[in-house]
Amino acid sequence: IEAEQQAAEARRAALAEEQAAVKKVEAAAPPAAVPPAQEVEQVFPQFTFTVRNVTRSQLIRIREFMKQEGIQYE
Repeated sequence: IEAEQQAAEARRAALAEEQAAVKKVEAAAPPAAVPPAQEVEQVFPQFTFTVRNVTRSQLIRIREFMKQEGIQYE
């Protein structure tokens, strides 16, 4: 019984030390920056753009990018 009591006391002491260390670190650390509210992206029903002076491989990469992002195109 005494061994269990000593083990419990050791656990309580270790927990108290850990909490004290956490408080020290929190006090020394700069306050966390609050992230800005996430902006809702505007969805454009239709958007037209022109690509000039482009190679075939570049066009393929543009097409693959739009597929990857789920952008519908014609």
